[in-house]
Amino acid sequence: MKQFVFFVYIICFLFSHLFLYGGNAHANTVIDDVLTISNSKAWKPFSYLENGKPKGLLIDFWLHYSEVTGQKVKFELTDWQDSLDNVSNGKAMLHAGLLYSAKRDKLLDFGSSVFSLKASLYVNRNLIQTFDNIAELKIPIGVVLGGYEQEYLQKNYPNITLIGFPNNGLLFDAIASNSLESFVTDSQVANFYLISQSNENKYIPYQVLYEKPIRLAVKSGDQALLDFVENGIANVSRSDINRIQQKWINTETTLPDWLHQTLFWGIAFLILSYIYMLKKLVKRRTSALALVNEKLQQQANSDPLTALFNRRYFVEHAEREFNRPQRHKSNLALMSIDIDYFKNINDKHGHPAGDKILIEVSKCLSSYIRNEDILARIGGEEFSILLPETTLQAAKEVAERIKLGQSQLSLTGYWQGEINVTVSIGISCLRVDDQNFEQLFSRTDKALYIAKDLGRNTVYFLE
Repeated sequence: MKQFVFFVYIICFLFSHLFLYGGNAHANTVIDDVLTISNSKAWKPFSYLENGKPKGLLIDFWLHYSEVTGQKVKFELTDWQDSLDNVSNGKAMLHAGLLYSAKRDKLLDFGSSVFSLKASLYVNRNLIQTFDNIAELKIPIGVVLGGYEQEYLQKNYPNITLIGFPNNGLLFDAIASNSLESFVTDSQVANFYLISQSNENKYIPYQVLYEKPIRLAVKSGDQALLDFVENGIANVSRSDINRIQQKWINTETTLPDWLHQTLFWGIAFLILSYIYMLKKLVKRRTSALALVNEKLQQQANSDPLTALFNRRYFVEHAEREFNRPQRHKSNLALMSIDIDYFKNINDKHGHPAGDKILIEVSKCLSSYIRNEDILARIGGEEFSILLPETTLQAAKEVAERIKLGQSQLSLTGYWQGEINVTVSIGISCLRVDDQNFEQLFSRTDKALYIAKDLGRNTVYFLE
């Protein structure tokens, strides 16, 4: 009876294993043997050999898988087409990662996706203007033999010429030797190789062709092995996957030094340009503000009708001039001028005629003074001229010329007849006992009224 029970147990055990693994030849090796993984020996940064040692993103992933599951693994890295053949003919148990295609699906069973890649057409930047799309590209395009890019281009662009290379290393050797002007590869791969060759500035990604997931694969029909591997991958955390990807994709494909320098100098140029433009703007605004202030100052200092200085400015300037000769014992003369019978002119011909006379008299007076003299309209029909470094005799001579010139001035306009204009002038000079400008001004004003009392069109002076 015990022998029968033992026999039944053995039969059940064998049938259970047959059911679980489908009688597959790998049923025991999945558990007990080393998992042989195939991939490319020159697919940086995903899978490659460095001094005979496997390295890369996919290598690190499967090594981590081994740590998590306890499953021993080893790598067989070859040319790309050989890596596919090794899995399909049973020399390797698993392909570390590749893209799915209907053609490959006939030889392989595909599993889950862990990573992804994006492939682009890269072209020598000097040729960019010679075509508008891939179909018009007349030069050969480099691809890896057996790679998905070869299958993709043959299917979608059957008329273009392809040059095949056993692996990416040989493809980029041809690029480095300038024997290839265009190629299709994964963006991560292009970054890795072009930067190491200092060719990153020569070739540019002209067009993105596809973006697809990288998936593991086993020999077609080996479902038990595929299920076993998938169960193990389920134990690998997403944080560990991100860490591995960060190491290879974000670290190994860092921006090249030339780009860092370009960005630095570009930003520096923008900052300096901004500072320059800002300074230029500030200078322009400052100049505009200065002009506005100057205009406002002129308006504040000027008589709006005659454009001569007004009384306020004249007194301020005269007080400064008064103090200067006091210190240096120099001469200073002051002249007060009044238009004769101006009120009668306004009453008879109107204020516009009076304004016209004020303007013309201002012009006449301006023609007789020096640059250093100060002429101002003090108010109404009265004007004053400050004459620095001028003696009483010299001031009298200027006054006589002004009186004569004014007496010869006659104006015509909308009114009937001519208006003859004369002026009365009072003169005085700075005296030793003058305490302030007001004393000089009062004395000159008094001389003016004496000139008017004497019959107008007269020059009178008080020493």
